[in-house]
Amino acid sequence: MKFHRKLATTITGALFLSLLLGSCTHNTDPHSVKISDAGDVSHLIETPVQNTTGWEATATSYAIHDDQAPAVSAPGGPIVLFDPSRTKETEISPGETATGTLVALNSEDGSVRWARTVEPGFPENHPRSSDDTPQIRFEHDRKGERKFVTSSPNGRYLAVRLLPYMASETPRSFGEQHTNIAVLDTETGNEVRTVEVTGIVLGHALTNDSLAVETAENFYPADTGKLDIFSLANPQEKPTTIRTNHWLAGATSNSLLMSQQDPKGNYQDSICALTTLSITGEEEDTITGVAAIHPGGWIERFKDPETAATIFQRDATTTPEETQRTKELDALPRDLINLDTGTTVDITGLSTTEVILPTSPGILLRTATTTEKDGMESTTYTATSWLPATPDATELRADDMQHIEGEVASEPIHMGDKVR
Repeated sequence: MKFHRKLATTITGALFLSLLLGSCTHNTDPHSVKISDAGDVSHLIETPVQNTTGWEATATSYAIHDDQAPAVSAPGGPIVLFDPSRTKETEISPGETATGTLVALNSEDGSVRWARTVEPGFPENHPRSSDDTPQIRFEHDRKGERKFVTSSPNGRYLAVRLLPYMASETPRSFGEQHTNIAVLDTETGNEVRTVEVTGIVLGHALTNDSLAVETAENFYPADTGKLDIFSLANPQEKPTTIRTNHWLAGATSNSLLMSQQDPKGNYQDSICALTTLSITGEEEDTITGVAAIHPGGWIERFKDPETAATIFQRDATTTPEETQRTKELDALPRDLINLDTGTTVDITGLSTTEVILPTSPGILLRTATTTEKDGMESTTYTATSWLPATPDATELRADDMQHIEGEVASEPIHMGDKVR
């Protein structure tokens, strides 16, 4: 992390702590987690309409789109998250517990597979106010850069971070913030394990059989970072705790991905080195030149990390220089690599974007065409190929790609079509 970014983060953390100690007045009772059958959810998502290319099951405005995605992938079909409290005419009153709802749909026709109500609700349940917890303030100021829901590489589990609460009316440290994370079975909707952690949650990730949660006493892991790794095969088992100064960036089927810098954005913003860490804390490998981290154990990597780093580290302070840097990085040879299987796919000259397939996450490959008119540049993208972002995928596909789009529909993308 560059010095000025670390300094800014340190100042921000100190400011939030000062505000916390002076104004936090949250309900201090422990918030027990309750997960129950949601029953009829027709007020949240409409009965699906079938058409010649798929189906459409329009979600109401109460749907939550984490990082702008319409749903979360699962083998049986997409899972959509809702904030039912938005159906009320007034905001949640003090002392009232917010609830969230998860609705799992069938991949083939969009019908409801299962629906669960979770109490307390999701971070998006909470409007910004003067008595926010540090986590909520952090999330609002870094909107779109932190996921509160994630799935395992095999798609079997879904982990959802819930609303935090303060353990004291007059907190003296971030360690008095408590957060629950619930893990559900994506096939049945049943609770697998719910854990509670203290401190700022910097991130969480799932391997195929474990939940890892990174916490700290500040908004970065240096000096106070801690990984708690919880078994999903033995839910009663105590967690393994590992001290770390690195960021939790993601996971493969059986390893955690750790980065020295905050894992956000793509290679146009930063490139990084990843260290794979076993769930017992042993460092396994280091991968340099990582341009992006994708689901299912896939990463995007420059074949020549040194050249990519040289281009990126130039002082690009004006828009033309930034545009030139992006073009140079786009032209460098890149691979998609699966860290579980070692499968490598060349994607030189193509851009990637993550998509939601009916039964898994996916990666869409596109070519970019930039044109200039009246001194203004515009870029259009054309779909060329795609890849299921699962550990067993081995090669790019050029057939039609059925994906989940909008609120919420299953529809195809034809290779050669213009896309976003």
